[in-house]
Amino acid sequence: MSKFIRFLAIIMFFCVPAFSQGYTFRVRHDHNPWGECLGEMTVSPSGISLESEDDRHDLDWGWVDIQSVDRQSVSKFTILTYDDRKWLAGKDRPFRFKVIEGEGLSSDVFALVLDHLRTPVVDRVAAPIDEVLYEVPVRHLHTFGGCEGMLRFGRERIVFDSGEKGESRTWRIYTEITGIWSSGIYELDIVAREWKGGGLSREREFRFQLKEPLDEDFYFRLRREVLP
Repeated sequence: MSKFIRFLAIIMFFCVPAFSQGYTFRVRHDHNPWGECLGEMTVSPSGISLESEDDRHDLDWGWVDIQSVDRQSVSKFTILTYDDRKWLAGKDRPFRFKVIEGEGLSSDVFALVLDHLRTPVVDRVAAPIDEVLYEVPVRHLHTFGGCEGMLRFGRERIVFDSGEKGESRTWRIYTEITGIWSSGIYELDIVAREWKGGGLSREREFRFQLKEPLDEDFYFRLRREVLP
């Protein structure tokens, strides 16, 4: 056996088991309004599971069983399933978690989620973009007031980076984004899929007031090439 083959064998021996096992961290599962439990959560290529200290609360989902994930932060997230809550007119059941030890939904872990979960997610963390094609300072208009930040466009992502808690967003252009348009050089509206309560049917409009004139060439190219 050549030195190169032996080197590859060593790499495969150490790397493959780690990948197949996925990422594990300790969480608190909120049973609101019925208390909580602690356990070990594993995110792997086969899905997400929870081994609880109380085995009555063990959970095991394949990726096809997960409707969406809402990443509020690296250490706080919600998993939306297809389970019905009959006492709430059949609304889909969410499971809420808080990371108490370990890396939680860090960039690497959430990348694994995105690789395997084909349905839309809600990502309230401003993810980095490898190549920023265009960026503009903006104000996100709320029903009352607003928050400021930077709107960045990449080839596959649009990111709103805000300093306000819970207001940042990272959208996959081909998965979460359903529309984008402008009615003037200082206005830009983005429509994205977000779930709230009953499921994923909700589309939310994000209205941005631009602090600099919109690059119209980029805007029309985006609509033509990315959002035909």
